Amino acid sequence: MDIVEYRGEDYSTVITYESWRVGLIRWAERFERIVYFERHNQTDEVFVLLCGEATLYIADEELNVTEYKMERGILYNVRRAEWHAITLLRDALVMVVENADTTTENSDYVYPDGSPVK
Repeated sequence: MDIVEYRGEDYSTVITYESWRVGLIRWAERFERIVYFERHNQTDEVFVLLCGEATLYIADEELNVTEYKMERGILYNVRRAEWHAITLLRDALVMVVENADTTTENSDYVYPDGSPVK
Protein backbone atom coordinates (compact mmCIF):
# COMPACT_ATOMS: atom_id res chain seq x y z
CA MET A 1 0.00 0.00 0.00
CA ASP A 2 1.11 3.54 -0.75
CA ILE A 3 0.22 6.43 1.53
CA VAL A 4 0.89 9.77 -0.13
CA GLU A 5 0.60 13.29 1.19
CA TYR A 6 1.07 16.59 -0.62
CA ARG A 7 1.24 19.88 1.27
CA GLY A 8 2.92 22.07 -1.35
CA GLU A 9 1.39 24.70 -3.59
CA ASP A 10 0.11 24.30 -7.16
CA TYR A 11 -0.50 20.91 -8.86
CA SER A 12 1.32 17.68 -8.14
CA THR A 13 0.81 14.16 -9.42
CA VAL A 14 0.68 11.98 -6.32
CA ILE A 15 -0.11 8.53 -7.71
CA THR A 16 0.31 7.02 -11.16
CA TYR A 17 -0.88 3.51 -11.88
CA GLU A 18 -0.90 1.93 -15.34
CA SER A 19 -3.14 4.13 -17.49
CA TRP A 20 -4.34 6.68 -14.90
CA ARG A 21 -3.01 9.20 -12.41
CA VAL A 22 -4.26 11.15 -9.43
CA GLY A 23 -3.11 14.68 -8.76
CA LEU A 24 -3.79 17.26 -6.08
CA ILE A 25 -4.22 20.97 -6.61
CA ARG A 26 -3.57 23.42 -3.79
CA TRP A 27 -3.61 27.17 -3.98
CA ALA A 28 -0.96 28.89 -6.07
CA GLU A 29 -0.98 32.41 -7.46
CA ARG A 30 -1.90 31.13 -10.93
CA PHE A 31 -5.15 29.72 -9.51
CA GLU A 32 -6.39 33.07 -8.13
CA ARG A 33 -7.89 33.93 -11.54
CA ILE A 34 -8.33 32.32 -14.95
CA VAL A 35 -4.94 32.56 -16.63
CA TYR A 36 -5.84 30.23 -19.51
CA PHE A 37 -8.34 27.56 -20.54
CA GLU A 38 -7.21 24.06 -21.41
CA ARG A 39 -8.76 21.05 -23.06
CA HIS A 40 -7.54 17.48 -23.22
CA ASN A 41 -8.21 15.90 -26.59
CA GLN A 42 -7.98 12.22 -25.63
CA THR A 43 -9.57 11.93 -22.20
CA ASP A 44 -12.07 13.18 -19.67
CA GLU A 45 -10.76 14.67 -16.43
CA VAL A 46 -12.45 14.39 -13.02
CA PHE A 47 -12.22 17.06 -10.30
CA VAL A 48 -13.26 16.54 -6.66
CA LEU A 49 -13.20 19.31 -4.05
CA LEU A 50 -11.85 17.82 -0.84
CA CYS A 51 -11.87 20.99 1.25
CA GLY A 52 -12.02 24.76 0.98
CA GLU A 53 -13.47 26.73 -1.91
CA ALA A 54 -12.87 26.30 -5.64
CA THR A 55 -14.67 27.22 -8.84
CA LEU A 56 -14.59 25.24 -12.07
CA TYR A 57 -15.18 27.08 -15.36
CA ILE A 58 -16.40 25.36 -18.52
CA ALA A 59 -16.29 27.24 -21.83
CA ASP A 60 -17.76 26.54 -25.23
CA GLU A 61 -15.87 27.00 -28.51
CA GLU A 62 -16.52 30.77 -28.42
CA LEU A 63 -15.22 30.80 -24.83
CA ASN A 64 -18.59 31.65 -23.32
CA VAL A 65 -18.09 30.55 -19.74
CA THR A 66 -20.31 28.68 -17.29
CA GLU A 67 -19.14 28.86 -13.68
CA TYR A 68 -19.55 26.01 -11.17
CA LYS A 69 -18.87 26.75 -7.53
CA MET A 70 -17.62 23.34 -6.49
CA GLU A 71 -19.21 21.45 -3.61
CA ARG A 72 -17.14 19.18 -1.40
CA GLY A 73 -17.32 15.49 -2.28
CA ILE A 74 -19.07 16.00 -5.64
CA LEU A 75 -17.39 14.63 -8.79
CA TYR A 76 -17.11 17.04 -11.72
CA ASN A 77 -16.33 15.20 -14.94
CA VAL A 78 -14.92 17.51 -17.61
CA ARG A 79 -15.46 15.75 -20.90
CA ARG A 80 -12.79 15.19 -23.52
CA ALA A 81 -12.04 18.33 -25.57
CA GLU A 82 -14.06 20.60 -23.27
CA TRP A 83 -12.40 23.94 -22.43
CA HIS A 84 -11.97 24.35 -18.67
CA ALA A 85 -10.16 26.28 -15.95
CA ILE A 86 -10.21 26.29 -12.17
CA THR A 87 -9.69 28.89 -9.45
CA LEU A 88 -9.00 28.15 -5.80
CA LEU A 89 -8.97 30.02 -2.52
CA ARG A 90 -6.01 29.46 -0.20
CA ASP A 91 -7.87 26.82 1.84
CA ALA A 92 -8.76 24.59 -1.11
CA LEU A 93 -7.62 21.09 -1.95
CA VAL A 94 -8.86 19.53 -5.20
CA MET A 95 -8.22 15.99 -6.41
CA VAL A 96 -7.80 15.43 -10.16
CA VAL A 97 -8.08 12.02 -11.86
CA GLU A 98 -7.04 11.68 -15.50
CA ASN A 99 -5.30 9.41 -17.97
CA ALA A 100 -1.60 9.12 -17.24
CA ASP A 101 -0.76 10.02 -20.83
CA THR A 102 -2.48 13.43 -20.69
CA THR A 103 0.22 15.88 -21.73
CA THR A 104 0.74 19.25 -23.39
CA GLU A 105 1.17 17.37 -26.68
CA ASN A 106 -2.45 16.10 -26.64
CA SER A 107 -3.99 19.17 -25.00
CA ASP A 108 -4.73 22.71 -26.16
CA TYR A 109 -4.39 25.97 -24.23
CA VAL A 110 -5.89 29.41 -24.91
CA TYR A 111 -6.00 32.70 -23.05
CA PRO A 112 -9.46 34.06 -22.12
CA ASP A 113 -9.32 36.30 -25.21
CA GLY A 114 -9.01 33.17 -27.41
CA SER A 115 -5.37 33.60 -28.40
CA PRO A 116 -3.24 30.46 -28.13
CA VAL A 117 -0.83 29.98 -25.24
CA LYS A 118 2.65 29.57 -26.63
